[in-house]
Amino acid sequence: KFSKIDTIELSKSKRFEKVFNESLDLDFIGKFVLGKYWRQANKSQQQNFLAAYRQFNIQTWSKRFDEFKGKKFIFLLF
Repeated sequence: KFSKIDTIELSKSKRFEKVFNESLDLDFIGKFVLGKYWRQANKSQQQNFLAAYRQFNIQTWSKRFDEFKGKKFIFLLF
């Protein structure tokens, strides 16, 4: 059973995940991060890496954004 705080945190994480996924091309960034090893990995390894990379970034940055409570962010599209 979830507490009210757990439910709020889960809701916040889901909203952040949506914005993060819509704002960043994490697949492209993940391929860039892996560099030459991307071509050496098979399709399954590539998919597993991208899923882990995406989850790692979402968890890391959703916690870091707590430091900016009360601030406004403007996302610029280029």
